[in-house]
Amino acid sequence: QAFLKHISSTKSDMVVVGKRGKLLFEERMPRARYIYRDLPDTTTNVADIISLMELFSHYRRIHVFYGKFESFVSQIPISTLLGEIQHQASTPSSMGDVKPPKPLVQYLFEPSLKEVAKFFETEILAALFQQITQESRLAKLAARMFQLDTATENIGSVLSTVVFERQKLLHQLENKKQLELVNSRFAIGI
Repeated sequence: QAFLKHISSTKSDMVVVGKRGKLLFEERMPRARYIYRDLPDTTTNVADIISLMELFSHYRRIHVFYGKFESFVSQIPISTLLGEIQHQASTPSSMGDVKPPKPLVQYLFEPSLKEVAKFFETEILAALFQQITQESRLAKLAARMFQLDTATENIGSVLSTVVFERQKLLHQLENKKQLELVNSRFAIGI
């Protein structure tokens, strides 16, 4: 619901990750345009994360909507803002001609400082996104475990009822045989 509310109130590109997300999105917004990327539930492939990070690198602001693990019984829908990348232009200071202090130590980076910053920014975004996917996967698996546990309890209850009914039918069958035997003896006079 939060995702649908967000996309209806803002102009944004939509990226749907995962088959379940695609199904839900197409069910609720069949005519909307979006970009789809698959991300399996079972394993995290580095190539998939890299592909998503390359896609995300074209955007300044990335909102991720996913199910967050709260407990084995529940998961909550949550929105996380991933890396609001700010492109700041240098503006003249309102303090007049105050010069910034000269750094005591100057560093020389082999790749430019911008390239190093971009590298770390991409690495941090990838780590945050991977954490989000793992959190969502944990919530999904916990919900499945809870459903399996409930189903197991239901099966146990149904099984005990069936065993009881079977025993009851076997007793009725045995009683019927004994009554037929007694009745046949009365009929022949024994």
